[in-house]
Amino acid sequence: MALFKLYIFPLAASLFCQLALSADTSRQSSLNIPPLSTNWFDYEKLADAFYDMEDFESSLTNSLQAINMLEESAQEGSEYPLKDRKRLIKKAAKIYRKQGNYYAALYLFQIEVARDPEADWAVQKIGQWMLKYGNVKVGIRWLKRATDMQNSPDQAWAKLGIYLRKWSTYRYLRYLREGRDRFPYLASSWDLLITTLLDDYRPREAKRVTAKALSLFQAESLWRTASTAAGRQLIEAYTQDISGEQFTAMGCGPYGVEAQVALKHYMKTESIVSKSAFIVHLGDLGKGIDEVPESRYVNMAETLSFNNHKPTFVVLGDNDWNDTLNPAQSLGYWKRHLGNLYERFELPFSVITQPEREENFSFKLGDVVYIGINLPEGRVHDEAEWKTRITDNAKWIRQSLLSSNAKAAVILAHAPADVFNGQLLNSLRESALLFAKPLLFLHANGHKWNYRQSEVAANLIHVQLDKLHDKYPFYPPVQISYTGFDTLPFVFDRRIASPEWQVGY
Repeated sequence: MALFKLYIFPLAASLFCQLALSADTSRQSSLNIPPLSTNWFDYEKLADAFYDMEDFESSLTNSLQAINMLEESAQEGSEYPLKDRKRLIKKAAKIYRKQGNYYAALYLFQIEVARDPEADWAVQKIGQWMLKYGNVKVGIRWLKRATDMQNSPDQAWAKLGIYLRKWSTYRYLRYLREGRDRFPYLASSWDLLITTLLDDYRPREAKRVTAKALSLFQAESLWRTASTAAGRQLIEAYTQDISGEQFTAMGCGPYGVEAQVALKHYMKTESIVSKSAFIVHLGDLGKGIDEVPESRYVNMAETLSFNNHKPTFVVLGDNDWNDTLNPAQSLGYWKRHLGNLYERFELPFSVITQPEREENFSFKLGDVVYIGINLPEGRVHDEAEWKTRITDNAKWIRQSLLSSNAKAAVILAHAPADVFNGQLLNSLRESALLFAKPLLFLHANGHKWNYRQSEVAANLIHVQLDKLHDKYPFYPPVQISYTGFDTLPFVFDRRIASPEWQVGY
């Protein structure tokens, strides 16, 4: 149909408005409104008044006049906000809809797209109207086009789902699967897909999607904030089915009094509700300040061990050592109070340390070998020492991997693997390829959750933890589970918004 074609010249917009205009001066007089001449805003107010009186014909006449005058003012050189034009066109379309003239309303948006091909809001409106009043397939194409044009494409995509949900489950599932792939950062995309799969009696696919989400989802509110009880139950069921060991890891902090209170709450909760076999802190147990007293190391050791029966390890961070005013003294404090913290606990496994570097450790638990290394970021006081230490780290990683007979491995570090110009990466790549099994490199110095597949080895995953926040939203320690599956070896429960992990001061 010609109405749906978009090769209309911009001149059509003006002609269309002129054909619809016939001023109703008698009705203006009855409303005590003076004759209007040059102010498009007065025509808009008059259109609103007629609309309230349910005189839609007069309301439409004045709305179109307002659009026409706004266009004329732009041609004369005066500027007008785009939002004014959008508002007027949407109002005119609404009046057409009230009159039952859906094609005329659609035509308004088509004219706008012909006038401005980048008018993503009009493209989105065409898609919505086609879905509701016209051809579903055409509407879907228009809305997909809108998602590619907009700065926030997920908004158009979400509206597409609202309409598709009313049609068939098959189409809706296709939409949800595609939305999950196009917008993986949206909680709603994953949550709706899981719920719909469960409602459609597809538990196997729902379980696979849940597993993927638990590992890959990077938004602030992970699955614990899922809006459906079915989604939460599936997550709990999935994590209960995992036969591998679980452990808990936390990022940088505490960086303030409130964060210290939060950490104490997390440690208490960990000892009560968690099934983790051990805990690890990935370094920076306080703010980066020049003068760090020994009392900070003592207090952190007490906080991490008080009423805690789970073996706890601490990795060295830059705020604990090389970014302090006296690095040698700080390193001594750290080794005395935190480096051997795990020795305070009854260990169900044997811990091995590197002869050349006692702060590097490894142990095997179940099918996984865990390797701790000295890899902070920050100040480089001695470049030769950094190179030697990174060489020692590389040797320790390779030795621990190849001698463990493990089915998977986790490297525990403070900084990412590409620190210090990526000198660790080449060796890490070779070790990962020789190991040829799932390998997780876990670090925390960036302070923000990040999950990414490594570019140097297909079996290597990099994960960065959030820092321990002292304001809402809180980021509690993350529980990491080994699944035993090569395709999805590790899943991550960030515990965000779980009631037991919320902190109340």
